[in-house]
Amino acid sequence: MGTTKLKTFLDWALKKAGNFETSEIPEDMLLQELLSRYEATKIPPCRICGGKLSVRRCGGGEPTVYACSPNMYDEKDNPILKPGRNGSVDKHYRDSEFIDYKHGGDSLVIELIDRYRKTKSLM
Repeated sequence: MGTTKLKTFLDWALKKAGNFETSEIPEDMLLQELLSRYEATKIPPCRICGGKLSVRRCGGGEPTVYACSPNMYDEKDNPILKPGRNGSVDKHYRDSEFIDYKHGGDSLVIELIDRYRKTKSLM
């Protein structure tokens, strides 16, 4: 993809996302804004116990919801109930919820931004 086509795509993507004129925005800010909107979401640890969150709900155009599972797994991948948990949707599970509104980002947009920057640095 040529530099002009990529710049046109980046302009279109930002206009669609933010609904404003890209000619008013410095190119570095434009690229940074696109990166922040389309990079993969970093799933944080559980805010209660620091454990790993797992997918609770996803699909259907809805945001992906993560929560702290009441289970941990042994070396054979068998579920073991975490200490202090009751094995169902308990208060810990509900309170640990994290919602990913970005749907995991868009790796194609990130790749296009990287290629654009590399092409621009060769000029």
